[in-house]
Amino acid sequence: IQSALKRAESYLIGTTQFERTEKLQLADQYNLNELRDNNVLFSSEIKVPDFSAPDRLSNVILVVEGKKLHLSREGASMRAEKYLISTTKFERVAKLQFADEFRLNMLRV
Repeated sequence: IQSALKRAESYLIGTTQFERTEKLQLADQYNLNELRDNNVLFSSEIKVPDFSAPDRLSNVILVVEGKKLHLSREGASMRAEKYLISTTKFERVAKLQFADEFRLNMLRV
């Protein structure tokens, strides 16, 4: 079952057959974390300065493709940190700058 879910998740990440909201519904229904992360937090439309809240535990509203998403800042921060650790899109220096600016402790290690 896990193998089938992984293949389905890979297909859904790459396809344009479904809208983003449909992909997010499937991600929530089947607990597909990678699909959810790719479609919510790491869209190129989200700019870091737009991501703000009074403190780390506050709820924030992100606007992605004109849709408002309500998130726990702590949860979003954890997923963002995991993404930055694994991605090769940014150089190590840029990752460390993010870590310092947003207090991402796992990224510094």
